[in-house]
Amino acid sequence: MAKIPGKQVSLDTAAFQYLLDGDIDDAQLLAQVVDSLGANHEPMGFPNVTDTTIGWDNSTKIFTLAKVGASFSIWIHGREHVFTADETIDISGSVAEGLWYFYYASDGVLTASQALWSLSQTAPVALLYWDATNSQALIFADERHGLTMPWATHGYLHDTVRTLYASGLGLAGDVTGNGNVAAHAQVAIDDGVLFDEDLLISIADGTTARFEQPLTPIAQLPVFWLLGATPVWRSQVADDFPVKQGTNRIQYNLFSAGSWSAVDAPSNGNYVAVWVFGSNNYSDPVFVVLGQHVDNKLSDAQQNNTLEGLSLASLPIDEMKPLYRLIFQTSAVYGNTPHARLRDIADYRIVQGVPGVWVSTSHNSIAGRSVYPAHPFSAIELDVEEHTEGVGAPHLLVDDDRHKVMTNEGSTAENYHTLPTATEGLSFTFVCQDVDGIRITAATGDTIRVGDYVSVAAGAIRSVRVGASIELVAINATEWVAVDTVGAWQVEVSGGVFTYATRSFDIEFTFQNSGAVLNTGAQDAAYTECGVDAVIESVYCYGGQLNGDIGSIVVDLWADEYANYPPTVADTICAAAKPTIAAAVKSEDTTLAGWTKELARGDGVLPNIDSVTDLVWAKVVLRCKER
Repeated sequence: MAKIPGKQVSLDTAAFQYLLDGDIDDAQLLAQVVDSLGANHEPMGFPNVTDTTIGWDNSTKIFTLAKVGASFSIWIHGREHVFTADETIDISGSVAEGLWYFYYASDGVLTASQALWSLSQTAPVALLYWDATNSQALIFADERHGLTMPWATHGYLHDTVRTLYASGLGLAGDVTGNGNVAAHAQVAIDDGVLFDEDLLISIADGTTARFEQPLTPIAQLPVFWLLGATPVWRSQVADDFPVKQGTNRIQYNLFSAGSWSAVDAPSNGNYVAVWVFGSNNYSDPVFVVLGQHVDNKLSDAQQNNTLEGLSLASLPIDEMKPLYRLIFQTSAVYGNTPHARLRDIADYRIVQGVPGVWVSTSHNSIAGRSVYPAHPFSAIELDVEEHTEGVGAPHLLVDDDRHKVMTNEGSTAENYHTLPTATEGLSFTFVCQDVDGIRITAATGDTIRVGDYVSVAAGAIRSVRVGASIELVAINATEWVAVDTVGAWQVEVSGGVFTYATRSFDIEFTFQNSGAVLNTGAQDAAYTECGVDAVIESVYCYGGQLNGDIGSIVVDLWADEYANYPPTVADTICAAAKPTIAAAVKSEDTTLAGWTKELARGDGVLPNIDSVTDLVWAKVVLRCKER
């Protein structure tokens, strides 16, 4: 066998250079090189990942490493293993719930195991999480690393640096929507790049290639959550919403009595978070993990939903990069499919791994907040809740609802609220956002004052005016007082009888005929416009007689908007109970039976004298309140 001068030999293989001294033949050289490489377990990995593709079949439970060309190779412990056919492994006989690792063992045999691979002894190929109940892979991740990275470096990066963000992956979503259209609970994500050690993960919008999934204009992201006392992962097939839909509201991942479950947020207006992760998952590299808290305030949701507090159990967190935290508000009254709207987006792309364990103290947990001049957090930010509760099952407020804003948005009938027993300093705010109206009732023995009007004990106030708002403050143990009022509110002044707690004003019509008996017909000169939205509460009539004779008059009132001027008899607001003086000098009507009592701002009222006897002048006064 030929001799090779050792001092002339320099071997360059995969970034390692070996210099051999002495004269050896080629067989000795080969053995020495192999032994030297094997001692360092280098190189390890794929020389070119594009030479192969990976695949998994849920039905057959067969993993396939397929060649792209005539052959492919993989290096293990410094030896190249060349394959001219596809490599497969069937685990149908042993497949069980949880993580599965596919790798080449040191002898060059494709292997599957639920035991974590050793980077010094094996060449990883793929990673899979198997859902045994539904017979499907929830995660199928690409682990074909290159051979120029030493296994020790690979292990160091895997355990410390983990998966890193490189570029792109911007997320867009509407945080101002009202939850009535689909777009208010949807997001879009740009293409971008992550690195899992030396593995470049180029995530793109699409449906066919590695690391592709629908990302724009609507991102379709699978949703993961924990289930059971010995927790396993379950997922929802990706759709147009990055949330888990429940019965009436979106769900969160609840841990209670030692077991995990996905449950609906309990109340309208609750806040639920979800976490968006990027990964080396072959087909859905971007996915969502359900948040594990439900909160009543956006600020609490921002405080309580942290990466440190998120249980990821058996998910391969080293292969995942947190990208975003999304916070949704949910309510059964929202009109879109998941009954949710996006309220907050927190960007975690540049956060390396999972942040440290320090968690800032919640403002509301700090001692001394009630000591002057400190303030509660709720004085900084109000929380808005939509309610639709009706007469049979009102929304029962509690002390912890203080400083909240309650609205009736989405109601299809009058929305009912019952105040707690008055305790000095409590305050609640209500906004009427729906024409069906909102009603607030005091507890037994308590009253509600709005301006000059005080309700009966356990009485109510109400409004049907969209945009009307009121803040009620308990000034002692029995009295609620409105300290800030917008729009018209009615007060129950006796059982079931309401009156507007607003300013009163009169609309007057005066008729004269230069000393002669008044003429019948439309009195155009007396036409008057109403300057505010108003309700007519009573009408008063006065008349002046001719030669001392007792007179009579019947007046009809026609009202319509400016665009329809002049009003006609078809626009009467009086029905049969018209303002009338019958052989007298005055009259009043506080019942107004059959009248159209409400006038809109800008409505014009035209009086028409239907009949008159012996009156030379007359006046009709409409006593109104702003509404």
